[in-house]
Amino acid sequence: MARIEEEDKEARRNNIILYRVLESKAETAAERSEEDKKFCEKLMTGLEIGAVPEDIKKVFRLGRRDQDRPKQILVELTNGHIKNLVMESLFKLRSMQAKFQGIGVAHDMTKKREECKELVLEAKAKLTGEWIYLVRGAPGQMKIIQVRR
Repeated sequence: MARIEEEDKEARRNNIILYRVLESKAETAAERSEEDKKFCEKLMTGLEIGAVPEDIKKVFRLGRRDQDRPKQILVELTNGHIKNLVMESLFKLRSMQAKFQGIGVAHDMTKKREECKELVLEAKAKLTGEWIYLVRGAPGQMKIIQVRR
């Protein structure tokens, strides 16, 4: 089980997820995909990290097409160095064009790490005056424990 988790982590190492990127109105899937790729290229250029279009290996939307809200975009980059530069330069989004200002960018996390993140948020919500709540355990077996301050 741990080997599968490690392989999944390695496969996602160079990926980022973009949230709240408006979807294209183009008719064909190929045209929509091309517009998403161009959006990502413009984003990289705007962040001024020295990335070139060849640094983007793959771009595609996650999930089914929904009219109410845009799907996330998975961006697979060629190496971890470019990903780190993107993540370190996200503060520049505020000063970029309006179409870039509302988007969110996050690491592509494995399912186990997402479960851990949810548990941490739950533990923070439980915080009381006398007790603190911590998330402990191995991935897949994590639980919230109560500790006196």
